[in-house]
Amino acid sequence: MDKKEKLGAFNQLLNEKYYEADYELLKKEDPRHDVFKNPSPTPAQYREALFALLDQVDADQVKKHRKAWLKKKEAAKARRKAQQEKAAKEKAKKEEQEKAAKEKGKHDAGGDKEDDQEKQSGQKKEEQSGGEEVKKNPENPGPRPGSKKSKNTPTSGGTGSKTKTSK
Repeated sequence: MDKKEKLGAFNQLLNEKYYEADYELLKKEDPRHDVFKNPSPTPAQYREALFALLDQVDADQVKKHRKAWLKKKEAAKARRKAQQEKAAKEKAKKEEQEKAAKEKGKHDAGGDKEDDQEKQSGQKKEEQSGGEEVKKNPENPGPRPGSKKSKNTPTSGGTGSKTKTSK
Protein backbone atom coordinates (compact mmCIF):
# COMPACT_ATOMS: atom_id res chain seq x y z
CA MET A 1 0.00 0.00 0.00
CA ASP A 2 1.51 3.34 -1.02
CA LYS A 3 1.37 6.48 1.14
CA LYS A 4 -1.62 8.00 -0.69
CA GLU A 5 -3.74 4.84 -0.28
CA LYS A 6 -2.60 4.46 3.31
CA LEU A 7 -3.57 8.06 4.13
CA GLY A 8 -6.96 7.62 2.42
CA ALA A 9 -7.63 4.39 4.37
CA PHE A 10 -6.44 6.08 7.56
CA ASN A 11 -8.90 8.97 7.12
CA GLN A 12 -11.68 6.57 6.23
CA LEU A 13 -11.02 4.29 9.25
CA LEU A 14 -10.24 6.96 11.83
CA ASN A 15 -12.94 6.56 14.46
CA GLU A 16 -12.17 6.62 18.17
CA LYS A 17 -15.17 4.39 18.75
CA TYR A 18 -13.02 1.50 17.52
CA TYR A 19 -9.78 2.31 19.29
CA GLU A 20 -10.03 -0.82 21.48
CA ALA A 21 -10.52 -3.06 18.44
CA ASP A 22 -7.67 -1.40 16.58
CA TYR A 23 -5.35 -1.69 19.58
CA GLU A 24 -6.30 -5.36 19.92
CA LEU A 25 -5.47 -6.03 16.26
CA LEU A 26 -2.21 -4.07 16.42
CA LYS A 27 -1.18 -5.95 19.57
CA LYS A 28 -1.86 -9.19 17.70
CA GLU A 29 0.18 -8.05 14.67
CA ASP A 30 2.96 -6.08 16.39
CA PRO A 31 2.92 -6.64 20.20
CA ARG A 32 6.17 -4.68 20.74
CA HIS A 33 5.02 -1.43 19.13
CA ASP A 34 5.92 1.76 21.02
CA VAL A 35 2.24 2.72 21.41
CA PHE A 36 1.79 -0.03 24.02
CA LYS A 37 4.33 1.52 26.40
CA ASN A 38 1.69 3.95 27.68
CA PRO A 39 -1.09 2.13 29.57
CA SER A 40 -3.70 4.84 28.96
CA PRO A 41 -3.71 5.84 25.29
CA THR A 42 -4.55 9.34 24.14
CA PRO A 43 -6.31 10.28 20.89
CA ALA A 44 -2.94 11.16 19.34
CA GLN A 45 -1.61 7.73 20.27
CA TYR A 46 -4.70 6.14 18.73
CA ARG A 47 -3.92 7.88 15.44
CA GLU A 48 -0.35 6.62 15.66
CA ALA A 49 -1.58 3.07 16.41
CA LEU A 50 -4.03 3.10 13.49
CA PHE A 51 -1.33 4.38 11.15
CA ALA A 52 1.05 1.66 12.38
CA LEU A 53 -1.72 -0.92 11.99
CA LEU A 54 -2.13 0.03 8.34
CA ASP A 55 1.56 -0.84 7.86
CA GLN A 56 0.77 -4.36 9.05
CA VAL A 57 -2.66 -5.08 7.49
CA ASP A 58 -4.93 -3.59 4.83
CA ALA A 59 -8.14 -1.59 5.43
CA ASP A 60 -10.41 -4.57 4.71
CA GLN A 61 -8.75 -6.61 7.45
CA VAL A 62 -9.23 -3.71 9.89
CA LYS A 63 -12.92 -3.52 8.95
CA LYS A 64 -13.37 -7.30 9.36
CA HIS A 65 -11.68 -7.21 12.73
CA ARG A 66 -13.84 -4.29 13.87
CA LYS A 67 -16.99 -6.13 12.78
CA ALA A 68 -15.95 -9.29 14.66
CA TRP A 69 -14.93 -7.18 17.66
CA LEU A 70 -18.35 -5.46 17.72
CA LYS A 71 -20.16 -8.82 17.59
CA LYS A 72 -18.00 -10.15 20.41
CA LYS A 73 -18.59 -7.00 22.47
CA GLU A 74 -22.37 -7.10 21.86
CA ALA A 75 -22.48 -10.81 22.76
CA ALA A 76 -20.62 -10.11 26.00
CA LYS A 77 -23.01 -7.25 26.74
CA ALA A 78 -26.01 -9.53 26.07
CA ARG A 79 -24.53 -12.21 28.38
CA ARG A 80 -24.02 -9.65 31.15
CA LYS A 81 -27.56 -8.38 30.70
CA ALA A 82 -28.94 -11.94 30.80
CA GLN A 83 -26.93 -12.69 33.93
CA GLN A 84 -28.18 -9.49 35.57
CA GLU A 85 -31.78 -10.32 34.66
CA LYS A 86 -31.36 -13.85 35.98
CA ALA A 87 -29.85 -12.54 39.21
CA ALA A 88 -32.67 -10.00 39.55
CA LYS A 89 -35.30 -12.72 39.03
CA GLU A 90 -33.60 -14.98 41.57
CA LYS A 91 -33.41 -12.10 44.05
CA ALA A 92 -37.08 -11.25 43.52
CA LYS A 93 -38.04 -14.91 43.93
CA LYS A 94 -35.98 -15.18 47.12
CA GLU A 95 -37.52 -11.99 48.52
CA GLU A 96 -40.98 -13.29 47.65
CA GLN A 97 -40.26 -16.59 49.42
CA GLU A 98 -38.91 -14.75 52.48
CA LYS A 99 -41.97 -12.50 52.51
CA ALA A 100 -44.28 -15.52 52.24
CA ALA A 101 -42.43 -17.28 55.07
CA LYS A 102 -42.61 -14.13 57.18
CA GLU A 103 -46.33 -13.76 56.45
CA LYS A 104 -46.86 -17.42 57.34
CA GLY A 105 -44.93 -16.92 60.58
CA LYS A 106 -47.03 -13.86 61.41
CA HIS A 107 -50.21 -15.76 60.57
CA ASP A 108 -49.24 -18.71 62.77
CA ALA A 109 -48.16 -16.45 65.63
CA GLY A 110 -50.98 -14.02 64.84
CA GLY A 111 -53.60 -16.66 65.68
CA ASP A 112 -52.27 -16.90 69.22
CA LYS A 113 -52.21 -13.12 69.49
CA GLU A 114 -55.78 -12.91 68.26
CA ASP A 115 -56.86 -15.45 70.91
CA ASP A 116 -55.06 -13.43 73.58
CA GLN A 117 -56.73 -10.25 72.34
CA GLU A 118 -60.14 -11.94 72.45
CA LYS A 119 -59.51 -13.09 76.03
CA GLN A 120 -58.45 -9.61 77.06
CA SER A 121 -61.48 -8.00 75.45
CA GLY A 122 -63.71 -10.58 77.20
CA GLN A 123 -62.11 -9.70 80.54
CA LYS A 124 -62.70 -6.00 79.93
CA LYS A 125 -66.36 -6.68 79.15
CA GLU A 126 -66.71 -8.67 82.38
CA GLU A 127 -65.08 -5.87 84.34
CA GLN A 128 -67.42 -3.31 82.85
CA SER A 129 -70.52 -5.42 83.47
CA GLY A 130 -69.51 -6.16 87.07
CA GLY A 131 -69.59 -2.49 87.96
CA GLU A 132 -66.23 -2.55 89.72
CA GLU A 133 -63.19 -2.18 87.55
CA VAL A 134 -60.39 -4.55 88.40
CA LYS A 135 -57.12 -4.25 86.54
CA LYS A 136 -55.64 -7.50 85.32
CA ASN A 137 -51.88 -7.32 85.44
CA PRO A 138 -49.92 -10.55 85.17
CA GLU A 139 -47.11 -9.17 87.33
CA ASN A 140 -49.43 -7.84 90.06
CA PRO A 141 -52.72 -9.71 90.00
CA GLY A 142 -54.26 -7.46 92.71
CA PRO A 143 -56.58 -8.56 95.51
CA ARG A 144 -58.00 -12.04 95.43
CA PRO A 145 -61.72 -12.41 95.10
CA GLY A 146 -63.41 -12.61 98.51
CA SER A 147 -60.64 -10.86 100.41
CA LYS A 148 -61.33 -7.60 102.26
CA LYS A 149 -59.54 -4.47 101.33
CA SER A 150 -57.39 -3.17 104.13
CA LYS A 151 -56.96 0.48 104.80
CA ASN A 152 -53.45 1.65 105.26
CA THR A 153 -53.52 4.05 108.18
CA PRO A 154 -50.36 5.40 109.65
CA THR A 155 -49.70 4.52 113.26
CA SER A 156 -47.83 6.68 115.69
CA GLY A 157 -44.68 5.38 117.21
CA GLY A 158 -45.45 6.29 120.86
CA THR A 159 -48.26 6.23 123.35
CA GLY A 160 -49.91 9.16 121.85
CA SER A 161 -49.43 11.41 124.89
CA LYS A 162 -47.40 14.51 125.02
CA THR A 163 -44.34 14.41 127.16
CA LYS A 164 -43.28 17.27 129.31
CA THR A 165 -39.83 18.54 129.06
CA SER A 166 -38.09 20.14 131.96
CA LYS A 167 -36.75 23.58 131.63
